[in-house]
Amino acid sequence: MASLRMARTPKNISRKFWGCPNYKWCEEDVDERDVIIMTQMRQINDLKKSLKVVEKRLQLK
Repeated sequence: MASLRMARTPKNISRKFWGCPNYKWCEEDVDERDVIIMTQMRQINDLKKSLKVVEKRLQLK
């Protein structure tokens, strides 16, 4: 049965994916600071998108 996992590589940080519990792989060495920075950058981008939606709604009123 597949299990929901979270990527920890800088390129795909915090992205969720389905993985086989029997599949074993070698994860890249990831600096914890890179993980934090990439997570925060993704949150910032999400907030910017939300802000644009709100600004458009306000312009319509």
